[in-house]
Amino acid sequence: MRQTGRQTDGTSSLATYSDSAPCRVTGAILALAALLFACGYVLPVLYVKKFLFFSSESSLLGVSWGLLQGREFLLGGVLILFTILFPITKLCLLAVIWWRPTAHTNHLLQLLARLGRWSMLDVLVLALFVFSVKSSGLGTAFSQPGLYCFAGAVILTMIAGARLADESLKKP
Repeated sequence: MRQTGRQTDGTSSLATYSDSAPCRVTGAILALAALLFACGYVLPVLYVKKFLFFSSESSLLGVSWGLLQGREFLLGGVLILFTILFPITKLCLLAVIWWRPTAHTNHLLQLLARLGRWSMLDVLVLALFVFSVKSSGLGTAFSQPGLYCFAGAVILTMIAGARLADESLKKP
């Protein structure tokens, strides 16, 4: 476990945090999740080909911005909330819990576990969109690397949350 507090000479130091292997692994998972989120936001998530001549690739940021520009504020807002704001907030809270566990750690982890059920909502929406395009006969849709990066980041944050919950239960 990481130790919080001051050194014996009364000075604060980052060296007071433990270098235990489980703690390092959780930190690495959080760092990888942050990298995958960044890639998932800017890389194309979907390639749509309509008829023989029209095709487009869209990233999560591009789709969100396009919806807002098209005056689809509700849909754009929901997409921004669940694909950008919620995952970043969850990742930041997990990083804070990992870096500086407090007396409220268990409460925050329980809250994140409850909210974590919504983490894959946007991936489900994209999967339904791909299915609807393919089944309508109007075109074909293919998932792109951004979707896999984003889904991987969501899964990694779930794993990091579970690891932090296990660590907090082991704390004396």
